[in-house]
Amino acid sequence: MKVTRTIIKCFGDLFDGKRAYMVMDAGLRVIEIRRITGTVDKCGELDTGFRYIRRRDRQERNRRFRMAEAMERFEFMPPIDVYLFQGEYYVMDGHRRVSTSIAMGVEYIDAVVKEYVYRDDAIGMSGALSRRRFESQTGLRNINLTYEIGYRTLLREIEEHPGSTDFGMRAKEWYNQRYLPACRVIRASVLPSRYRELRTGDIYALVVDYFSHYMGGMPEGMSFATCISGFLFAHGITQRRFFRAIPFKLMSRLLYAVRVKKP
Repeated sequence: MKVTRTIIKCFGDLFDGKRAYMVMDAGLRVIEIRRITGTVDKCGELDTGFRYIRRRDRQERNRRFRMAEAMERFEFMPPIDVYLFQGEYYVMDGHRRVSTSIAMGVEYIDAVVKEYVYRDDAIGMSGALSRRRFESQTGLRNINLTYEIGYRTLLREIEEHPGSTDFGMRAKEWYNQRYLPACRVIRASVLPSRYRELRTGDIYALVVDYFSHYMGGMPEGMSFATCISGFLFAHGITQRRFFRAIPFKLMSRLLYAVRVKKP
């Protein structure tokens, strides 16, 4: 019985070149393999594992075998070239490197990225510009958000973070002292199962933004785990009018007091 294999997406089929658009050079960055979903110039030729559907000659097998061996020896691999469009990557050069990475279970790969955004897509344009501003000011290029508007929240928090007077150095301090520990707490919590469409960074921005809106910022002296408890508690009672009347600062103090008393 003949098995039908699913082909990958084609950039040309999805991108409308007749609409006004902007191409932004996002430069060299580390991207997630799972977000590489299509091709630019090999449409109809590759399956979802980025393997040729019809080509099965010995030369092709040898190329893939040599590439797999090189990756196992951790030899240098040049970055692939991709287009970024609406949150997904389309390969221009480096299909075999992507295929080999998928087969070996690699999660990330170096890529030179060009981003395509429609000029009339206000949300997409705002998100792309927010990310570029965040990266140019902080030097941090490995924080990936599904909803890029969250970069504004992260940038604001870095601005308020105590530390070095040099903004780039302060951003690195925030990343190591605040962001990474908070992400570990988030991954260990129930939040990823509650917000399956969001990444860890999105959830972090969501919690921070919530406290900024209701309390004017993250409470001093309160652990991020306690903040998550308050976030979940507040969202679980949003329909109860009685609790809505309680000032959120008082609610957070009560939550903090309960956590402190626990052995």
